Amino acid sequence: MDADDAPPVADGNYGVLPADMLYYILLCLPANHLCRLRLVCRSWRSLTSDPLFARAHSSRHPHVAALHCYLQALDVMDLHDKIVVRRIYLRQPSFCLVAQHNLICVGYTHAHYTAWRRGACVLSLQQGTGSTIADLSMEHDMSGRCRMPPTFKLGHVPSTGEYKVIHLYMPMAPDNSMAMVDRCHVMTLGSGDGRWREMRKPPVPTAKDSCRVAVVSGVAYFLADQYCSDMEPDSIASFDLATEEWRSRILQGPVQPSTKDEVRMLVELGDCLVMVHHNLKDLITDLWFIEDMNKSLWTKRCSIRWGATLLGVKRIERVRPLMVSDDGRIVFWIPAGAGVIGAYDPRTSTWVDLAKMGHYLTVATHQGMSLLLS
Repeated sequence: MDADDAPPVADGNYGVLPADMLYYILLCLPANHLCRLRLVCRSWRSLTSDPLFARAHSSRHPHVAALHCYLQALDVMDLHDKIVVRRIYLRQPSFCLVAQHNLICVGYTHAHYTAWRRGACVLSLQQGTGSTIADLSMEHDMSGRCRMPPTFKLGHVPSTGEYKVIHLYMPMAPDNSMAMVDRCHVMTLGSGDGRWREMRKPPVPTAKDSCRVAVVSGVAYFLADQYCSDMEPDSIASFDLATEEWRSRILQGPVQPSTKDEVRMLVELGDCLVMVHHNLKDLITDLWFIEDMNKSLWTKRCSIRWGATLLGVKRIERVRPLMVSDDGRIVFWIPAGAGVIGAYDPRTSTWVDLAKMGHYLTVATHQGMSLLLS
């Protein structure tokens, strides 16, 4: 066909993609690339800044926050594209983190003789820089020392919109004895004074491992410390962040009794409290979802036999679910060995690697506002 025979092109439409095609092409790109593409034209800027587009993009590009082992940095990673979209350098080595919306609480401790000193900072990802909005360091004196690494948890109170940090630890006794008493403090972010408020001690001794604490809908749930309590090992204490009171009723977990070959965790999946039960001997992980708080009624929705699902997994005590994707797959963090984040499909009992995470100490789901809106 000669050039003169080519079909005419309408004025103003040369090289312009159909709107639906452009939408899906841009939806596939990482957020940091889209932020640069906003400079192309006003229509692209308008589309990529639309909250509906940002929500669809976040669903397709789930993010996790991860503490780097060597760089003393916090990375925000796009699991879909397997790239780091943001790196925030920290002032000191950190050991745990928890995310709520666009806030990330990073906890740190360091050994001091026979005790620990502890503190935390809260970072905001909303402005795109990872700026520190609260420094939660404790005084470096005898009252600031504790026998084991403490717990910091960041929670959102839906009724007020406030963000609060709850800090649970076991301090050294004044006479250096082995007396063990839990201490609990709470701080409201953005309250002005930035001070810790001491709360009543929990109704039962609680586990200090951050994997045994979960915040769901403004309530922090703590597994009982089976070594310091005569309670059942899956007993759960609840702290209401709105009223700042421990609930008198102890929530009973679904798995009894306990053996040395079992590990329990608490996580939040899809705004639901979930108990993770690891059978270390048989390499089986069960996920129990709470159905009725008042009746302590749980439902086992997923059971994974790691030996048949993912060859090479020998240790599962630190395996932790991070999120449930839109297609029903459960995303797990497996720190043992080389470290990997992957997705398990309970319908087909199949596993897919999403990202290699060998250089990271711990990870947390970043389910806040899309980076496109930051």
